Amino acid sequence: MELYDANWKVVAEKTVTTDDYGMAAADFVLPQGGLTGQYSVRAMGDGCYFRVEEYKRPTFEINFPEVNERYTWGDTVVVKATAKTYAGLPVQGAKVEYTVTRRNQLWWWGSRSADRQVMTGEAVTREDGSFDVEIPLEAKLTGADSNGADDFMRVAR
Repeated sequence: MELYDANWKVVAEKTVTTDDYGMAAADFVLPQGGLTGQYSVRAMGDGCYFRVEEYKRPTFEINFPEVNERYTWGDTVVVKATAKTYAGLPVQGAKVEYTVTRRNQLWWWGSRSADRQVMTGEAVTREDGSFDVEIPLEAKLTGADSNGADDFMRVAR
């Protein structure tokens, strides 16, 4: 088995033996200071791919409260979120970029459609770390939207 880095260079090799069921396994240790990107493990011309990314430990978290109110098309939902450091201090004056997506949720069938971006926006956290995201609930009564089974999601970073 060979381990290939993001530049398709072999960075490690192992000789393996199959068991009675034709299975083989090997452990690879990625090189320190190696490249990030798409790596692959290959054996006899076949292989699989995986991504290697730099891990950056988060220094804060964003909390969105549970929405307990009912809304209908035409309303504007104001979500009040809070950004805090893991030490519990508010993140003050930080620029927040957010994306609101919409997906058709057919919960009774256990399926859903692809996400559709509704809006993007920016906010700045206040002294207490809070910020608001306003989401207008606009109905588009055509195609997949006409059954009213849409589910809104939010992503902030």
